[in-house]
Amino acid sequence: DKGSQRFLQPARTWLSRGLEEALAAFIDQAQPGEGLHLFLYEFDKREFARALKAAQSRGVRLEILHDAILDRNGKGPSVKADPLLVEFGLDAVARGRNGAGIGISHNKFMVRTDVDGVPRAVWTGSTNFSDAAIYAQSNVGHAIVGVEPATTYFTWHQTVWNHPDLTVSKTRTQAMALSPLPVASAAATGTSVVFSPRETVGAISLCASLILSAEKMVCFTAPFALHDAIEAALIGAPAQVFGLLNKRGVVEPALYAAPNTSLAAAGALNERSVLEAWQDKMLREVRAESLHHSGVFIHTKLILVDPLSDQPRVITGSANFSNNSSRNNDENQLFIFTETAVADVYIGEFMRMFDHYYYRDHVKAAKAEAVVDPRAVFLDPTDGWTRRYFGGGEREAQRLAFF
Repeated sequence: DKGSQRFLQPARTWLSRGLEEALAAFIDQAQPGEGLHLFLYEFDKREFARALKAAQSRGVRLEILHDAILDRNGKGPSVKADPLLVEFGLDAVARGRNGAGIGISHNKFMVRTDVDGVPRAVWTGSTNFSDAAIYAQSNVGHAIVGVEPATTYFTWHQTVWNHPDLTVSKTRTQAMALSPLPVASAAATGTSVVFSPRETVGAISLCASLILSAEKMVCFTAPFALHDAIEAALIGAPAQVFGLLNKRGVVEPALYAAPNTSLAAAGALNERSVLEAWQDKMLREVRAESLHHSGVFIHTKLILVDPLSDQPRVITGSANFSNNSSRNNDENQLFIFTETAVADVYIGEFMRMFDHYYYRDHVKAAKAEAVVDPRAVFLDPTDGWTRRYFGGGEREAQRLAFF
């Protein structure tokens, strides 16, 4: 009803944290005669369809490439995307991606080209074009203005746009030719794009080697299970490791037990909290719109290596760090070396989320142990709480050293 909508819209604006507005602004920036070339997985958010239709109406050239792969039960993102495209009159500028052997077409990027067809900017990251992605999950939108890497993204879009039925084997060959793995030397700088599917799990191996090269700090997110090589690297990393998990089961117990490792799981909501009960209700409403992401709160795919140093490494994009994401799915990743301003943004947002869920995770664990400390709900009025940060070997002391 109208009353609930008056309540929900401010809540949605708060939950978006500017992500919906930034994505819409990227579309709105396209001028008459320019182009927007999209490669999407989920596309069922009406506000984004409306923005694209408005762009088309003012003379922007559109090419919308989207996942059209159905499972054995006839389900897939296109079940919702196709009617939306028809409703907004965008079906004539859309093509379904359905190559034999492709697991899912999981990209979430769009390229803006100028009136001469020259790529000028790219939007990428982990954000699907859905309500769930904006209001119910942690996600990132990463916009880069400039001829590169927009040209690399555009070249890949056009390759698949012209051959949407490209098989997994041919896609692997062409993806590796267009986007070789970056050389991760200590002096490496700049931004590199890596497309999937690929013939090998070389991108996974590169991520693992970067983790093992860390000197002080590694941060990662895990919406789903990690590749064994990534977990092994995190366990053996010679640095403090912080992990933000969608739920505890996405990593093995060995990673929890590893020294210098702090993990936080988004886990379950507290049904006795009025705020969280409302959030859970909204999540149930949007879950139906998010076929493969039901119940996923942490949806970013990040690895940050020494993000507070002068030579940070940031890995971000659509690809979960798994065998399927590397070998079978349409994906893209950015490897960003020695861009301190970028790393600052990522580490700030990561720690905001980590600290929030780390506390909730520990409260939940304490409740499960059924041990109640009467002092736990009160602030300590003395300076005694600071002593643990100067103990020399505790995690708090290590955090103090690099924060």
